[in-house]
Amino acid sequence: MDTVMITLRTGKTAPEPVVATTMLSLQHLCKKDPVSFYELVELCRDYSHQLWPGTEEQLIALSLIQPDCKVHSCVKDIVLAAVEGNGMNMSLRSPL
Repeated sequence: MDTVMITLRTGKTAPEPVVATTMLSLQHLCKKDPVSFYELVELCRDYSHQLWPGTEEQLIALSLIQPDCKVHSCVKDIVLAAVEGNGMNMSLRSPL
């Protein structure tokens, strides 16, 4: 069975199961841990961003970053397609 690829708003493609699970994790963070959500977005936008203490563990637990604090390219593409705005004005939308 072939994996269905989905085209994101940015024009990049990602496997449908990865998009679905990443979006569930992003929705969870947005509601329950907005600081970690913000930190993930900033890390996706700037690979040299230093995570706020305590957020690394949460992001690793949700498989949004790797143990070395790097973001997998597929997760990064989804985050960048799904988040609008900056700072406290960030909002989550469909990445499609």
